[in-house]
Amino acid sequence: MQRVNVYADPDPDSGEGPRLAGWFDLDRATRFGEDRDFDGSNWISRATGSQWHHQYLYRTAQGRWVLEHTSNYQGTLDLWEFVTDGQAREWLLANGHDAAVREHFGEVEAEAGPNLGGRPEIGPAVTVRLPRHLLGLVDDHAKTHGLTRAEAVRRLLDQALGVEVGCAPRQPPVTSTQGA
Repeated sequence: MQRVNVYADPDPDSGEGPRLAGWFDLDRATRFGEDRDFDGSNWISRATGSQWHHQYLYRTAQGRWVLEHTSNYQGTLDLWEFVTDGQAREWLLANGHDAAVREHFGEVEAEAGPNLGGRPEIGPAVTVRLPRHLLGLVDDHAKTHGLTRAEAVRRLLDQALGVEVGCAPRQPPVTSTQGA
């Protein structure tokens, strides 16, 4: 048995280091490797977007998902963290493990997009970094309500801001430019 300790990030304001969240038996886990793309000079990880940092996903014997973060930089320690089902599914899809997605989460959706009858663009893309625990809660909410992560975020923001889902945004006041 090869026991691997899994740590959770503490509240950054607490000043504490990572705390032990649990452990799993590496010998009994299933490992999924990251996919890589060649950029003409280097192999770049699809999971991290880097040639130096890598990720591997594990399914433990008890059915939990663990993400391993590794680095080629000397002296950098590996980090292991538990991830939600939603995060594991997205990681598997991004790294070409469609068979594992079918096995653990059901059928993979057909391709969609502007030329394939997919949903039209709703608005400009916004990139937001969320703490892991909050992203897990959003993914769980999306799964519970049968939504994509993006739709769950839109609806939760609508709800928090007191806006009805799907209502037209307020238009800015029209100002006259005559005589300018």
